Amino acid sequence: MKTLLRFALCIILLPLLAACNLDADSNNSRLTPTPTSPVATGKPTVQILSPQNGEEFVVNTPILMSVQVTDTVGVTSVRLSANGTNVRTVGSESPTGETNKQVLLDYTPRSAGEIVLSVTAVRGVGGNSVVSDPAEIRVVVRQTSAQVTATPQPQPGPTQPVINPNDPTCRALVMTALRLRRGPSTNFDVIRTLAAGELLPVVAKLADNSWWQLRDTNGTLGWVARGPETTPYINLYGSQCATIPSQAPPATPTPFVTPTVAPTFTPNVPTNTPPPQPTATPTQPDLTVTNISGPTSVVIPAGEPSVTVQYGVNITNQGGGFGTQFNNQVLRLPDNTTFDLGVSAGLGAGQSISLQVNVTFSSAGTYVLQFIADSGGAIAESNEVNNSGTLNVTVTNAP
Repeated sequence: MKTLLRFALCIILLPLLAACNLDADSNNSRLTPTPTSPVATGKPTVQILSPQNGEEFVVNTPILMSVQVTDTVGVTSVRLSANGTNVRTVGSESPTGETNKQVLLDYTPRSAGEIVLSVTAVRGVGGNSVVSDPAEIRVVVRQTSAQVTATPQPQPGPTQPVINPNDPTCRALVMTALRLRRGPSTNFDVIRTLAAGELLPVVAKLADNSWWQLRDTNGTLGWVARGPETTPYINLYGSQCATIPSQAPPATPTPFVTPTVAPTFTPNVPTNTPPPQPTATPTQPDLTVTNISGPTSVVIPAGEPSVTVQYGVNITNQGGGFGTQFNNQVLRLPDNTTFDLGVSAGLGAGQSISLQVNVTFSSAGTYVLQFIADSGGAIAESNEVNNSGTLNVTVTNAP
């Protein structure tokens, strides 16, 4: 009898135990793995794409280095040193860094000789940072271009721009992937991401130098962050960078929300409509040439075929501000020879820029130098007849 009772009890409990087991399996099947952060393994790695080991350069001409860096978590900065001295550090817009990117580092040597250029990549900041093993090359710096003998071969990497150290136009060299935005804040939309190696003219900046407005290759205006003082994303070239106009930051864009308004009864009360007010017409720019400086008596040294003299001039906008680029030049009379004064990236109301130009004289005589603002006529001005100024120069041969 007891045996029959035990058998019956097993028959009753067996389905219940199976159901419990199935429910446990079902719960286990619904579990999802917890996402994990990338695990830091080893050090970041660095590869110098260009220049080549042993390549030659000239004093006071920028050396541009194309570098590829990788890391399992993210490279937060890249450092360049010359003969053991840190000369450039480039950061990342991403606070966690980037696992694979190209960087353009620039360095301008000031003296001739052999230089060891060393690049390291850094993961993290402060005491928790991990530094890569250095990648190194040796380059030779010559005093003049005539002394350069090595011929560099094309190398992979970002497109390297040609930087003329004598060009006064203010341009920004992009050293890492950088977002070009519609306004000076991360709240503005991204127009596109600039690549390392792009060189774009500067139009304006914020007063604290934290954001700079650039003109893209298709003419579009956009803003980029300068980056931290010690790890900037861009480097500026051109003497006119000191006179780039500052702009007040525009209002931060806010998403448009359509309010839901409950219907209300509006009485039909006649109102008086005010007459339309006249709209103020924006003031046009008015460029003028002032403060021409330089020698009015020039002597060609004995035994020399010519002499080159530097002149300076100020161009002032006495009208409304504008952001359009314009060309400037010097016309030498009576032989109608022209000299380039550079390209300017716009002027605010009342603002001025200082420009310099080298003029070469190869024969004695009396000349007139005519300094012309907006020589290409790109700016519509309120007064088109005051864009130039003149300086009389007498040139003689040394006895």
